Amino acid sequence: MTTMAGLSPRAVSSIRDVERHLARGDVRSAEHALPAALVYAGGHASVQRLAARVAQSARRFPEAVSILRDLVRAAPDDIDALAALAAMQLEGGFFDDAAASWAEVCARRPSAAAWLEYGVALDQSASTQQALEVVDKVLAIEPGHARARLLRARVLQALGDTAGTASEYRRLIADGHHVAAAWFALLDIKTVALDEAEVESLARFAGSPKRTPEERTLLDFALARVHEGVGDYAAAAAALDRANASVRSRSRWDARAHHAYVDRLLAEPVAQGDASRGSEVIFIVGLPRSGSTLLEQILAAHPSVEGASELPDLQAVIATESRRRGRTFPEWVRGASPADWQRLGDEYLARTARWRTTRPVSTDKAPENWQYAGVIAAMLPGARIVDSRRDAVETCWSCYKQLFAPGRVEFTYSLDDLAAYWSDYLRASAHWSRSQPSRYRVFRYDDLLADTEATTRALLAFCGLDFDEACLDPRRAMRAIRTSSSAQVREGLDRGTARGNRYGPVLDILRAKLGEPAWQPRGQR
Repeated sequence: MTTMAGLSPRAVSSIRDVERHLARGDVRSAEHALPAALVYAGGHASVQRLAARVAQSARRFPEAVSILRDLVRAAPDDIDALAALAAMQLEGGFFDDAAASWAEVCARRPSAAAWLEYGVALDQSASTQQALEVVDKVLAIEPGHARARLLRARVLQALGDTAGTASEYRRLIADGHHVAAAWFALLDIKTVALDEAEVESLARFAGSPKRTPEERTLLDFALARVHEGVGDYAAAAAALDRANASVRSRSRWDARAHHAYVDRLLAEPVAQGDASRGSEVIFIVGLPRSGSTLLEQILAAHPSVEGASELPDLQAVIATESRRRGRTFPEWVRGASPADWQRLGDEYLARTARWRTTRPVSTDKAPENWQYAGVIAAMLPGARIVDSRRDAVETCWSCYKQLFAPGRVEFTYSLDDLAAYWSDYLRASAHWSRSQPSRYRVFRYDDLLADTEATTRALLAFCGLDFDEACLDPRRAMRAIRTSSSAQVREGLDRGTARGNRYGPVLDILRAKLGEPAWQPRGQR
C-alpha cells in the first residue's frame, strides 16, 4: 500500500485508483490512471514506487528499474529503496546488477533475507561458487531456513556435488519443508536411486488427499521416474499423462500461432555484415533434452572455450529492441538497417563479455535460439550455430518426462504440441542449413555415440577450433552446469539414454504423431 502522508485528497484518490486496478490485475487501466497520480503527487517517492509497480506489471522492467534507480540516487540512505531496486533488477533479468545491489544491501543492513536474495542473484548470474558461500551465510544465521536449503541444493548440483545435492533434498523431506518439491528435485537429479523405504515414504506422501494440485503435479513427475526405474512403463506413462495435463491446463501455448510465427521468421531476409563480427560466440540450439548440454561440455573442455550455459541475453536484446520500436518481433526485422544490426550485435557482445574474460570464445546454449538464426546471422555474422539433434521420439518423450521452469518451453506438456513444435523446428532447421551452411550445422547425438572422435573433430572444425584431445573426455570441463542434465553429463557419454523402446507400444501414440513407425519387438525389426 502506498504511503499517503502529506498528500492532498485528490492525490490520494488518484493513487487509490491505480492501486485498485493493480489489485484486480487490470494493468491497462492502471496505466491509464497513473498520469493523474503523477500530476498530483509525482514528486512523492511513494508515487514513484507505484509507477515502478505499474511498469513491472506491464513487464517493462527497464523502465521500472530506471524509476527505482532514480529514487536511490535521490535518497542514497534509503535502504528500502535500494532493496526494491535490487528485487526489480532480479525479476527483470538484470542479474549482475541485482547481485551488486543486493551486495550493497547486505553490507549496509545484513539479514538472512537479504543474504538469501543476494545468493539467488548470484546463482542467476552464474556466479555459482560465490552463491554457495553466500547461502552458507544464511544457514549460519538460520540453519533451518528451507528456501536457503533449496538454493544450496541447486548450487551444489550445478557444481557437480550430486551427493551433497541429494543430502539437502533428503534433509528437507525429513524436516517436512517443501516436501513435494524436494521429492521431485531429488528424482530430477536422474542419477540418484531411492531405497525401498524412500519409495514407500514417497508413495504414502503422494497418496494423501491433503496434497494440493501443484504438489500432485510435482509428485506425479517424481513417481514416473520411480515407476520407470522398476520397469513399470505403463504406470510411468500414466503418471506423466496426469502431470503434463495439469501443467498444460495452465498454459497458453498455441501450436497454430507458433506455426504462423515460424512462417514469418522464415520469410524474413538474412542481412549481410562483417563476417568476423561475433566469431567469439558459439550458439547451441535445438530442443531441450537433445544432447545440447553434452555438446556444450565437449566444447567447454577446449582450452579456448568457456561454457556459459543457457543465457537470456539474445532474447533480452530482441525484446528491448521490440519495445523501442513499438512493434513485436519479427515484424520490425525487415526495416532494420545494417547499423541497427551492428548495434544489436555489439549490445549482445557487451552483455556476454564476462564469459570471455579468461577464454576467447564462449557458448550460448539456450535451445530456443534456433528461431533466431536469421537474427544471429545479421547481428553476429561470424557466430556459429550448432543444432543439437537427437532421435525424434527420444527427444520428445524426454521433454514430456521433464518439468521445466514456469513459463518456459510450454509446448512440452502435450504430445500434440510436442509433435507440432518438432515439425516447426525441423523445417526451420532445414531452411537455415540450406541458406547458411557456413554458419548453421546439425550435429546428431547418434553420430557422437557411433564415432565420438570423428564427430568431435567435425564439431571443432565447424566452430573454427583446433582439435584438442581434452574434448574427447568432456568430464574434464570443470564448470558449473545449470541444466536438468547436470549430473548425467558429468558421467560422460552414456549409450543407454535411449529409453523410448523400453516403453514399447505405450509410445505408439507419440510415434504416430511424429510420423514414426509403430514399435516392434526387437526380433521383428
